[in-house]
Amino acid sequence: MGEISVSGTGFCAGIPDMATIYVGVMTERDNPADARRANETVSKSLKRVCKDQFKISGEHIYAPGSNANPRWDIDRKEILGYVANENIVIHVDDLDQIDELIDFIHVGLESDEARAASVSVSNVSFDIKDKDEMFKKARTAAIVDAVEKAELYAQAVGKNVKNTISISENMGYGGVRGGRTAAIQTMSMDGGSAVAGGETQVEVTVSAVFEFN
Repeated sequence: MGEISVSGTGFCAGIPDMATIYVGVMTERDNPADARRANETVSKSLKRVCKDQFKISGEHIYAPGSNANPRWDIDRKEILGYVANENIVIHVDDLDQIDELIDFIHVGLESDEARAASVSVSNVSFDIKDKDEMFKKARTAAIVDAVEKAELYAQAVGKNVKNTISISENMGYGGVRGGRTAAIQTMSMDGGSAVAGGETQVEVTVSAVFEFN
């Protein structure tokens, strides 16, 4: 009797059905209160458009609020103004809206505060809401891979795999393959943004110990 310790890896890929858009809003004013107020006006406008025009519920929009920091002239050692920043996270279930929403964020906000602010999409990430079935398939593939390795090693020394002694698992998220984020955009035929979701991949690795004789 002897033991063989092997690892097995399984993957499963699927098409994303949701996305998360990361938006940065930055405004500068003479004092911190005005900077925060202007920034919050832009953020509220963006959230209102997401709810009214794109039908994104409020619970899918996360805006923690602005903070304002001084902008210094280092040489003259004086404050030139105050810059307010806020990072807004928008979860989108309808992927057909992605390009239109990104274009709107870049050019569609119409208020004076929005025109004076810097509003930009820093990133878009894609995912699948329910990955349970994907992980099941990846687990099966990982076990098959481990068993095939154990049988190969056992046969190489003239033995046969008899029993499974132990199996442990590590899960991972393989991210998006074959897609683009908003930070690396292509252009559609009409000149707007074109963001592709690609594939979302999950990965499972198992460590297994088999008995052979």
